[in-house]
Amino acid sequence: MARVLFGKRGDSETGKIETILSDAKIPYYFTDVGHRQSTLRDALEVLSNSTSLPIMIDEGVTYIGYESIRIHCREIL
Repeated sequence: MARVLFGKRGDSETGKIETILSDAKIPYYFTDVGHRQSTLRDALEVLSNSTSLPIMIDEGVTYIGYESIRIHCREIL
């Protein structure tokens, strides 16, 4: 499995995506990058060219934001 969700714990959009993934029984790893001084968050912003969260990387493809991830989840079901 190569599915990783980056988000902020307690963020409503991140929580909605976690609910979608859990309800659909789609396995994923979650990484909390919520604090601004996170070097991981800095690297994620460079790699994704975005400051938006959540971000999901699935098999090398990056999905940015709630709507993009939601659509992707619907496609993999």
